[in-house]
Amino acid sequence: MSRKSIGIWGIYTRASLLPCGRLRQRRHAIGAFQDITERKQAEHLLANYNRTLEQQVAERTSALQKSEAALRDVYDKLRLREQELRLITDALPVLISYVDTNQRYRFVNRTYEVWFNLSRDEILGKSVHELLGETVYQRVEPYINQVFEGQTVTLEAEIPFSLGKRCISATLIPDGDRNTQVRGFYSLMTDISEQRNAALREQKRAEQASILEERNRMAREIHDTLAHPHHNTFCL
Repeated sequence: MSRKSIGIWGIYTRASLLPCGRLRQRRHAIGAFQDITERKQAEHLLANYNRTLEQQVAERTSALQKSEAALRDVYDKLRLREQELRLITDALPVLISYVDTNQRYRFVNRTYEVWFNLSRDEILGKSVHELLGETVYQRVEPYINQVFEGQTVTLEAEIPFSLGKRCISATLIPDGDRNTQVRGFYSLMTDISEQRNAALREQKRAEQASILEERNRMAREIHDTLAHPHHNTFCL
């Protein structure tokens, strides 16, 4: 290195001895000098860049590892919550499902398997139309359209299942994102067949009681008329 007033330069030197015919004759040498300051500066910058890059890679690797650990933790928690939700919904004697914007089932509880006599895997991915059939779908389609407009709707319908027809009461709740776009809906269906049958039986008993009361009234009128014939006799 050669130091000058303007700074430090990098110098590359090379020297060669010239051959001499006599042993004691003074030898000569040829020297060459080359300024390699810019090359040294470039090497220094490259070394600094490599160190900076290695540090950034190490920092990002550490950040990614932390992110992956956090994601795994979130995934484990979500999976645990899903298992808990599955355990709860499977224990309920009602139909619970989630339907996406394509009207396909993405979640169903165990009661679906029992009522439709299909496995969960056979139901998931099916459309509402495919599972319920044309006749029932035509009845519930207007309500499905309403829920995709953001409305919570309640309906009653008679649906054929593997064990026979059931009268159900259904509540459809829209699932909206932050932009209020409906991306699906939750469905809760309850079997009200017994309540409906009980109501029909009560209505029938009331009708029969009303008919019986009317018959008794008419019988009393006829009895009273026959018991007092003079009421119908005109005196001259």
